[in-house]
Amino acid sequence: SPVAESNVFEIFQRSAQAIILPRGTGPYITSVDVSIVAKEGADVRFTTDGSEPVDSPTWEAYRTPFKISSVGISIVKAVALQQGKAFSNVVSASFNVLERVQSVHIDPMSGLFTQTAKIIMTCNTPGATIRYTSDGSKPNAASMVYSDGGIELTENGKQQTFVINAIASKIDMGDSEVATSQTITVQPKVDTPTLYPTPDEG
Repeated sequence: SPVAESNVFEIFQRSAQAIILPRGTGPYITSVDVSIVAKEGADVRFTTDGSEPVDSPTWEAYRTPFKISSVGISIVKAVALQQGKAFSNVVSASFNVLERVQSVHIDPMSGLFTQTAKIIMTCNTPGATIRYTSDGSKPNAASMVYSDGGIELTENGKQQTFVINAIASKIDMGDSEVATSQTITVQPKVDTPTLYPTPDEG
């Protein structure tokens, strides 16, 4: 009689998937710190160029959190392997890193002025928009926009003190750090006293 044949299939249990942190594409300014969490004892392979970590020539063994500082979108893929099990399914995460706008330069940074102080602000990132406050508060999207030619701080009849905070922004870039002046004081003009001769005593 014909010999019965059967196909034997080996069934492997997959390893538990790894988790890539942080969650969310961003954007992140200048860099992002990435960590990968897996079951205790599992080995983790990862790539940062979007290739498959199981057989890619660029895969690396995960040991500690790593930093991505390349501007643009980077794709991290990871796979876990537990002893006696098959590779886990591949997990993927995208991270969008933006270059930061250069900080605003404020000139002068401090001083005592009479009647008016003219403040010039510049940013070395071409096309950046500068927003500022003069009362020490943090600037935001609703703050005054700086125009070329400078701003004038006045005394309005009595001594005034100002602290300039300025930030620069540009589309597709991260906002600059806040630049802060020291105290700028503007005082009214003091009239020179007129001296009259003393009448002779007779």
